Amino acid sequence: MKVRGSSLLGLRGLLLIIENEPIIKKYIIERLMKEQFCGIIDLRGSRFEAFQGCEGGRTIWLEEIDPARGTGWIVKQSIIDLVSQDRSYIYFPNFHGTWAVIERKKGEYNFLPDNSPQIISIDEWGEYFLSDSGRSSEPVLPGLIEIESTKDCKGGKTKGATYWFCEKDLLILKNSHSEEFFIGGETEIKIKKQVKNPRAYWLQPYALVKDRLGDELSSNFIIVEMPSSSISFISLKHINVFDRQNILEIKTKGPSYISFSKQPDFTLLHKMRLLSDKPIFTGLEMIPHVEVKPPTVVIRKFEMKRNDITWFLKMEISYPLDIPSNLRISVRPPFYISSYNFNFETNFSETIGVHEMNSIDFPLIGLDYLKLEMSIKRKKLKLLKS
Repeated sequence: MKVRGSSLLGLRGLLLIIENEPIIKKYIIERLMKEQFCGIIDLRGSRFEAFQGCEGGRTIWLEEIDPARGTGWIVKQSIIDLVSQDRSYIYFPNFHGTWAVIERKKGEYNFLPDNSPQIISIDEWGEYFLSDSGRSSEPVLPGLIEIESTKDCKGGKTKGATYWFCEKDLLILKNSHSEEFFIGGETEIKIKKQVKNPRAYWLQPYALVKDRLGDELSSNFIIVEMPSSSISFISLKHINVFDRQNILEIKTKGPSYISFSKQPDFTLLHKMRLLSDKPIFTGLEMIPHVEVKPPTVVIRKFEMKRNDITWFLKMEISYPLDIPSNLRISVRPPFYISSYNFNFETNFSETIGVHEMNSIDFPLIGLDYLKLEMSIKRKKLKLLKS
């Protein structure tokens, strides 16, 4: 690529040179870092980031504006239309096969662990009830974290988790297999900082953006990244993060999930669906078990209706990461996918006939938003000859 001395190049043009001219690339990067430009990010896909050895820490977003800091994306509650008179079973659309907490009434919670069935008898529902009549106990939290209203708590254990009921109707539940917590209700959390200027990720409608934390940040999904640990939050109501010199102050406005990990935990995105959905009373007929992977996709909308022997499924999906991945939608036997139709915002659409397929795969490179319709049928039982 030849660049004339009289040409005026914008930052987008510099990105193209960095991508295509390895010899000139080093010189341009050195000059940018000298001018305290540590990152150029074009939301169309091109980017340059060099935060090690860069003193300025400035990141330029090529949309002529800084990324919005008060954004998020609320998912819609699942709609499942059943033609049934017998309502002796409960179905929970837990798309990713992960633990969930359901609030039936104010302060009355049920916990569904990893291995819980999709369809539960109402008689068995009580086994998942969390009782606040346990012994006095202080929540066991990571060393960097402090949660208000946890001086007077009663704790207990259930399948795969430990939980505490505390002051102000606060429920804290910890997954036994990871440093992942459910916080039921509005609360304030303080976390000791490990670095002066943490980096942060937060959710915009179709993208997960990254920038310096700044003084204040608000979104439905936020990750604060520090050198040796990351803290991830997700809630249907906005989470506010304030940088208070030596500590981070986090205020949650409703039920939320929190994850502590070494690297940013993008998989917490699928927990947003669990905060939205409630148990559905159903009859004895089986309902298709639908699984959507990877857990980093956001299921914006989920509708399932039954017509005679066919279930019709509608989904709207967003993939906010720029990390290449593969979408897989699976249906467990005895059900199978008989046909599906998907379309993109780019007006590309395709309808494919399927013969007893249990899963479909599709690359998620550059995919912002996907609408999908699917027909699901059940295999007929074969009668054995006597």
